[in-house]
Amino acid sequence: MKKGKYKGVSFSLVELLVVIAILTIFSTFAIVSYGSYRQTLWLKNSAREIESVLNSARTMAINQNAHFEVVYGFANNQYWIDLVDSNQNILKPKIVTPITMNENVQMKEIRIGTSTIYSSGLARVHFYPTGRCDYARFYLIKKGDDESSAINYWTVLTYPSTGYPHTFPNQIK
Repeated sequence: MKKGKYKGVSFSLVELLVVIAILTIFSTFAIVSYGSYRQTLWLKNSAREIESVLNSARTMAINQNAHFEVVYGFANNQYWIDLVDSNQNILKPKIVTPITMNENVQMKEIRIGTSTIYSSGLARVHFYPTGRCDYARFYLIKKGDDESSAINYWTVLTYPSTGYPHTFPNQIK
């Protein structure tokens, strides 16, 4: 019988257990990091979705030479677009199917203009046929995060002169 070239090459039980322990530790860190990344992604995506709806309302106002409002309902965490007249009376409600915000994200408050703050009820951002809009700031945070720390917030801001919305991480007030 012929003997193999690699006589006596093997791993001890201790070596095998050390490798398994190291892999377990790395896997645990990876899972925890991925969970945190996923939660941040929920917040970022929610802010970008709101930005997209605001941009859609601006585009509709310009293209249809009409007035539109983006409405956010705090009670059900939904937002949509209404067609309104120049006095902001609703002509056609919910022309865009209401979008429900991710259940892990909270709309902390919406500021419209320089003094109106909403944290309940309906907040309305008006878009004009010229492309202009109300100055508005939407503050989003992950549920359960420290509300006193700016690093936990994402802000969606509309510029009144152009109507363009922009999203910023780590911004508050």
